[in-house]
Amino acid sequence: MMAEGKRDWESSESVRDMIVEYFLENSPVKPVLNHNWRIVGADLSVDDPRRAEIIGLINEGLLPTPYDRSYNLADYDALIAEAEANRAAGVTVEPHVSH
Repeated sequence: MMAEGKRDWESSESVRDMIVEYFLENSPVKPVLNHNWRIVGADLSVDDPRRAEIIGLINEGLLPTPYDRSYNLADYDALIAEAEANRAAGVTVEPHVSH
């Protein structure tokens, strides 16, 4: 359950509207790079041969096209096992069709 609390501030404006208003009042925005974040747990290397292999398996129809998620090289072993199981069973994955 949520704890009861007192609101210090409330607005009838949506967050989207507040962001639009901010940019209208403060444009052009001059971002400052401070290196206070980093991506962890993902190998984003486009030169990694495993990435090319996974793309090939998608193109062969042995892995589903990841339209609503991303494949991560940390999942490489599981993806290869899935593709090998599909190949052994003669299963091909239907491409995603949008309507």
